[in-house]
Amino acid sequence: MIWVKFPSIDAFNEWHNGIKNILGLPKPSTDNEGNIDLSAIQTTDYIKPIIVEVNDIRVLIDEIYANDLEESVSPFQNRYGNS
Repeated sequence: MIWVKFPSIDAFNEWHNGIKNILGLPKPSTDNEGNIDLSAIQTTDYIKPIIVEVNDIRVLIDEIYANDLEESVSPFQNRYGNS
C-alpha cells in the first residue's frame, strides 16, 4: 500500500472513476454461492479521499494503481512519535 496525493478533488475523481471502471464498480454483494443479494450493501467505491486541504487530497491505495501519481505520506499524525 502507498499514500498518494492529488492536487484537487476533481483530479482524484477523474482517477477514481477510471479505477472503478477497471474494478467493475459498483458491484453488488453476493452470497457464498455467487447469488446477488439485492438487500445487502453494494460496493460503490475503491477508496474514499482524505481532504487535507483544497489542493491536498490523499488516499492509501494498492501500488499497482499508483502509476504516475505523486507519492505522499500519511496525513495522520503519529501520536507516539518515532520509534
